[in-house]
Amino acid sequence: MQANKGRIIKKTEYINDEDLVRLAGKYSYKNLKLFDRLILNRKQFEVINIRSNKKTGLNAITVLNLKSKEYAVIYQGTQAQKDGGIDLFADASLVTTHTSHPQFEDAYQYLVEMKKKFPNLNYVAGNSLGGDLSNYVAKRTRNEYPKLKSVTLNPAMLPEDVLNPSQGMKDDRITNYLTNRDPLTKAQMSNGFGNRIPGKNIYLDFQITSGLGIGEMLSKNHTGYVEKDYLVVDGVKIETAADLAIATNIWTGESLQATGVDRKEKIIINHENIQILVDALEDRVLTAIHNADQYLSHSIKTVQEQGSRLDDRQETLKLQFDEVINSIPLLSIFMKWINGENTTLDVMKKLNPVWMMISQRVNEILHHPLVQAVISETTKIISMFSIIQAIPGYIVIIENIIYQINKFLDRVVNDEIPKLFRGIDNHYFDGVVDELIAHYKIIKSNKNIIVKQVGNFQSATKSVSAVFGKLDRQLADNIAQGKVNTIDTGDAVIAPADHHKCITSDLLIDKMGIKKRQLALNYKNFAQNVAVSISPLLEALVNAIDQLHSKLTELLSSTLNVAMVMVLIPESILIKIGIHKSGGLKNMQSEIKDLLDQLSEFKNVARKANNNMDSLFLEFESYVDTALFHGTKYENVISLNYSALTLLNKMSLQFENISYQLMGNKADIIERLQKQAAKIKNNIDILNEQVERGTVTP
Repeated sequence: MQANKGRIIKKTEYINDEDLVRLAGKYSYKNLKLFDRLILNRKQFEVINIRSNKKTGLNAITVLNLKSKEYAVIYQGTQAQKDGGIDLFADASLVTTHTSHPQFEDAYQYLVEMKKKFPNLNYVAGNSLGGDLSNYVAKRTRNEYPKLKSVTLNPAMLPEDVLNPSQGMKDDRITNYLTNRDPLTKAQMSNGFGNRIPGKNIYLDFQITSGLGIGEMLSKNHTGYVEKDYLVVDGVKIETAADLAIATNIWTGESLQATGVDRKEKIIINHENIQILVDALEDRVLTAIHNADQYLSHSIKTVQEQGSRLDDRQETLKLQFDEVINSIPLLSIFMKWINGENTTLDVMKKLNPVWMMISQRVNEILHHPLVQAVISETTKIISMFSIIQAIPGYIVIIENIIYQINKFLDRVVNDEIPKLFRGIDNHYFDGVVDELIAHYKIIKSNKNIIVKQVGNFQSATKSVSAVFGKLDRQLADNIAQGKVNTIDTGDAVIAPADHHKCITSDLLIDKMGIKKRQLALNYKNFAQNVAVSISPLLEALVNAIDQLHSKLTELLSSTLNVAMVMVLIPESILIKIGIHKSGGLKNMQSEIKDLLDQLSEFKNVARKANNNMDSLFLEFESYVDTALFHGTKYENVISLNYSALTLLNKMSLQFENISYQLMGNKADIIERLQKQAAKIKNNIDILNEQVERGTVTP
């Protein structure tokens, strides 16, 4: 601690990386006014200067920490809609030019001006282009202002003429925090420009995966902040801010990611520092553990809800299979042809009695003695008669194939679709959900162990603080009374530690790619099974239709021949046996022509349906994806896991630091505290790895 005008300033009240990242990613983009007060991370800042240069596009503010009297310059990042897009031009010029944009010189001159006014200005910060400017001025003033520190969030790279890789990348005055899903960072690193970002790069376990539209999600992953510092995901309020992923030393406020846990001087174990630990546990550590517990609990609940709805998900998918068939024009037409009213098959069935009646009449003609006396060319009538008698057999063949097609589709719905849910490498009937449930059962158990251990650690720390307070008072009294080495430590007792160790899990080896993998393999098998079975049936149907079409064409030709024969038969004879020249045959010829047209169309539909099975498989796959685990719910689980992981990783570093700070002290109660902290750290690491499996989607 240091004095400032008679007040004691705690180390944690000085400007730290958490503050600078929040100022850069959030407050620099707000329309701040001179003397605005900003409250962040339990500190109060005041805007004491604003610079906006429309000519160069520079926007920056200078802020004052009202407690520590420290100053910082915060450079604003890219503003696409501001100042005619000048910042976007500057961003582009970073990649394409070897001449520094005038905004860099302006940023330097502003720092020099502010440094003259406020000598205790030792920090610069920025996000995106603002981070680029911050690193630029830090690099340029290395000799001029050796104490100046630059802290950035997802910075743009420096122009090549400002920082040539040959000039060296190392600079312990520059710390860059990079988030997992920042599009700028990914683009720069993947294109080989990482060597144009000086200083130390630290990747934060922070990303926004749901709760926003795609465009806004990209933007907020870049700046690291949303308007209210939280998003609501599946009804759960999730704290969403990049600086929450920075783990700080609870005694000094320094970033543990930047400095490491064992690079700084160790604290003195006394009542004051133990009480700082107590306060930090109550205020920040337990809050983070509680939030992580809440996120994981809701994630577990979501997975369990999906598991309880297996029957509903399967039935819905079965209905969607029918809907998909009916939504694809060619397949829809085909299904109407084979199952609907007034189809070719339906018309042929209704014509059967007509053909039988005509067959009977033709038979009467054929065997009537008067007809035989008039004409001997009965072979033409015999030919037509044999064709008519054969047609019902072809209809039966088509009916049988259609029956087999419908039977197969029923089998797809009742047998093949449920197979889509089965696990690939396990015995689960609901592969994705069941494995997630089994994995989360372990997570739940481990989570509860850690929550209990942190609570016990807090209680133990309070007991130790009380003991140290009593010892301090005894020591003061003894000194006043002239006594030495008579301090009573009989109350130096803390509750025994919880020695439970988190159990490991061999599940979710594919991480959240389990769904993608199961969908790919199971759907491939599904599509192959369907195609292998349905294609021969459709080909057989086309062939049967071809045969019927050929017979009807032959019948039409035969009726014309019979009509010519009947012209030779006196009408008086036909009337005597109940047949009129202008009747049955002419109607039959008309019906046959209509049937031939319909059969041609039906054959084309069947053939195209067979050729368009890929459309069915392509369309249906998205429904299967949702049925395996609802897409939005799946993304929500990933988002909740990410949020929990951010806090758990932070807690791991903090408990590692607590353990390090307490290590080596000979007092039994401190040694026991240290062992508890180390055990909690190890258990958090086990849980971290398990939760991480629920975030990664290869």
